[in-house]
Amino acid sequence: MIDRKKLEAKGYKFNDRTMDTLAKRFSEDYKRIDFVLKGKDIAYTGAEHTGKPKLPNITILPNLFTVGEGIVAGQNMGHKHTRYELGDRRRFQEVYELHSMGAMILRDENSIRMHLLEKGDKVIVGTNEYMTMINLSVNPLETLDYANPTMNDASMDLEYDLGSIMLVRFTEEGLSFKLNPQYVRGGILKDSCEIKIKVEEADDVLNSILASKHAFKECGIDVILGSNIPKDLEAEFSRPLEDLAADKKSKLVKILDVERW
Repeated sequence: MIDRKKLEAKGYKFNDRTMDTLAKRFSEDYKRIDFVLKGKDIAYTGAEHTGKPKLPNITILPNLFTVGEGIVAGQNMGHKHTRYELGDRRRFQEVYELHSMGAMILRDENSIRMHLLEKGDKVIVGTNEYMTMINLSVNPLETLDYANPTMNDASMDLEYDLGSIMLVRFTEEGLSFKLNPQYVRGGILKDSCEIKIKVEEADDVLNSILASKHAFKECGIDVILGSNIPKDLEAEFSRPLEDLAADKKSKLVKILDVERW
C-alpha cells in the first residue's frame, strides 16, 4: 500500500484510472469480459510528481478479476509519446523502472518489441513510439517513470479507435496473449493470434514467454528479454531511478532537459 498523504506532501498528485476510463480503450475481446470492478471503481493508480526538483512518477498496476473467467493481467491500455516541440532531438522521452515483473510493448514505424522485464530493469520510450505496460506478476506491478513534463505529451487516439493491442490472461497453464485483430486489419500486426504460454514455475514466467518468441514473431512482435538502455548509458542507468533523478549532473537529467521545466 502507498501512503497517499505522505506522497502528496512531497508534491505528488494522484490520478486514479477508473474502469470507465479504461473501457474507452477496450478491444472487442475486453468488452466481452464481465469484470468484478465496474464504472467508477479504480482500476489502477498513477501519481505524478509536480514539485521541484522533479522526482519520478509512480504507477501501481494491479490485475483485474473477472466473474467466472479468471484473471486479466493489468495494463495501462497503451498510448503514443508524441513530439511536443518541433525540433525535439532528444534520444528518448521517458524512462521506466520496474519494481516487479512485467512487459513493455514498444512500437514505432519499423517494429513492435515486447521487452520482458524483471524487478529493477529500466526501459526507455522514444519520441513517436507507442507503449503499453503489462503486469506479469500475481501482485500489482509498481513502476517509476521519469520525463520532462513540458516536453512529454501522450496521445491515445489509436487506442480509443481500435482498443489496446492485446489482452493478456492468467490461465491454469500459464498465460494467454490474445492479439487485437483490429491491428491486423490496420496493417500493424501480421496475424490475428492467441499465444498460450505454459508456465511450470512462478519464477520462470519470462523465460517461458521467451521460449515462444517464434510464435510472437510470426504475428509481428519481437520478444526481447531485458532492457533497451543504450550501451553508453548502461553503467550510469544501473543506479536507482530516484538517485538519477535527484542528481542534476546525471546523463538522464541532461538528456531529458529537465532543468528547462
